[in-house]
Amino acid sequence: MENTIQTEKREGASKVGAVFMGLIAVVVIAVGVGIMMVMVKNPVEATKEERRELIPRVETVTVDEINYTVQIATQGQVLPVTQTQIISEVGGSVTYVSDKLKAGGAFAKGEEMVRLEQADYEATLANAKAQVADAKLNLAQEEARAEQALREWKKLGRGEQASDLVLRKPQIESAKARLESSEAAVNKAVRDLERTVTRAPYDCIVESANIDEGGYVAPGGRIAEVYASQKMELRLPLSLEDVGFLPEEFKGTEVTVRAVIGGKPVNWQGKIVRSEGGVDRETMTMMMVVEVTPKQGEQRFALPPKGLFVNGEFQGEKLEGVVRVPRQALTGEGKVYVMGDDNTLRIVAVEVERTERDYVIVTKGLEQGDQVITSPIELPVEGMKVEPVKQKGLK
Repeated sequence: MENTIQTEKREGASKVGAVFMGLIAVVVIAVGVGIMMVMVKNPVEATKEERRELIPRVETVTVDEINYTVQIATQGQVLPVTQTQIISEVGGSVTYVSDKLKAGGAFAKGEEMVRLEQADYEATLANAKAQVADAKLNLAQEEARAEQALREWKKLGRGEQASDLVLRKPQIESAKARLESSEAAVNKAVRDLERTVTRAPYDCIVESANIDEGGYVAPGGRIAEVYASQKMELRLPLSLEDVGFLPEEFKGTEVTVRAVIGGKPVNWQGKIVRSEGGVDRETMTMMMVVEVTPKQGEQRFALPPKGLFVNGEFQGEKLEGVVRVPRQALTGEGKVYVMGDDNTLRIVAVEVERTERDYVIVTKGLEQGDQVITSPIELPVEGMKVEPVKQKGLK
């Protein structure tokens, strides 16, 4: 009896479940049919929206034909035009050293730097002068003897010419030679005495010094190393491409020299004075030497400090009838994208004359007023529609 009741309950539950599942199936089918009806009623609108999303939006710039002077920029280090190692030409004890004879000290041309003990050199000069006096006396005596010999020869009444020995000509020549030697010794003694004082060879700044008061300096001993303070030069490396855009007569080309010192921009003017000629094999560059002009009225940084790294900027050759295009507009294949009047894409091959930091200089392929696309395009196709969103002007 109980088994019969349980069997009937299970059969009832199964029927209820089947009915519930049927209802769910009906609801799902109804929802699906509704969605299909909506899609069927609105097929045109969806396609338009899809097509609108496929038109790429682009940024453009309008280009002009111009006459353009090539701008060349490079970097280099400031070096002195003249640098000298000062050595002592005589030896002696050091009796005076200028307080400025230390690294960074500045001297005017002719200013005293070092002085050596002079007593021995003064004695040598006095002795040399005495030798000159003796030589002059000896010469005068020999000349008097020669005159006396000539008078005596004439008294003898001999017709033949008197010999040089009779007239004491060899003795006179010897006396003259002794006098010249003595005078040369005086000149040397004077020079040696002057050389006990070392003076600045030109307006200069001390690079290093290694001499102290009370010490001893031998002839040829090193006193200091200095460099000229009124002139500085730069060695600026130029790529072979940049060299090709220099004016034919580049000597004298003006250069603007820029640097930042203490967070502040500083600039000077200079000019190319020469080229070092050869090409560096490692960097394939040529070195241009620029002489920097001191800034008038400036006490501090009238010239760039020695060793400073600076930027050098100058103008090269003038290019006529070219187009300047932002560098990002150029593709890897030497082409640019141009937007036509009907907002269609044109893919244009161009001839690039020069590449600069932010721009390329184009000589062929573009015309006045072309709208060059500067933003990237995925899968560009000739003639495809584009939508301009921003138009820029060249700086």
